[in-house]
Amino acid sequence: MNIDELMRKFEEQIEKDNKRILNRIFPKGIFGYNSHHAILHPWIIIKYMFREVIYAWQRAFRGWDDTATWNINLYLAELIPQLLRNLKENRMGIPGSCIDDETMNNNGVWSSDKAEAEAMLKWDTVLIEMITGFEAYKKMDEASYFSPERKFYKVQFNRAMDLFKIHFDDLWD
Repeated sequence: MNIDELMRKFEEQIEKDNKRILNRIFPKGIFGYNSHHAILHPWIIIKYMFREVIYAWQRAFRGWDDTATWNINLYLAELIPQLLRNLKENRMGIPGSCIDDETMNNNGVWSSDKAEAEAMLKWDTVLIEMITGFEAYKKMDEASYFSPERKFYKVQFNRAMDLFKIHFDDLWD
């Protein structure tokens, strides 16, 4: 073994040790990159930070950024339950689709407090089913393709989508 081979092996060992140290310091990487790679290529961090500023600008002025289009289905599956939960917690009324004809008198006033409570419960149930179904979509995406859980989540999601279609005009406050 000559000195060149010995030095090359020594450098390779140092390189491996450096990777291990950086991976221990930054176990999740740096800005989504392997920590060793990011340290040796610092311009990647600058490009990443520049893109994040652009995405923040887009979110501030458009309400969404370009990364949302990479996976629109999951973006909406995260956003819709949040919006529905906010509607449920801060609503001011009940949509007409949850009100039976006999619960209102001719002047548009509730016939009883019980009738109003029943209509509110009906609307809460619809909102909860939609929230649960869209959250199930996220779980379905993470589940194994042939698992029984995935089928269960798919049924929940399909029910939520049916309710979403039926009550789309009711999603206001």
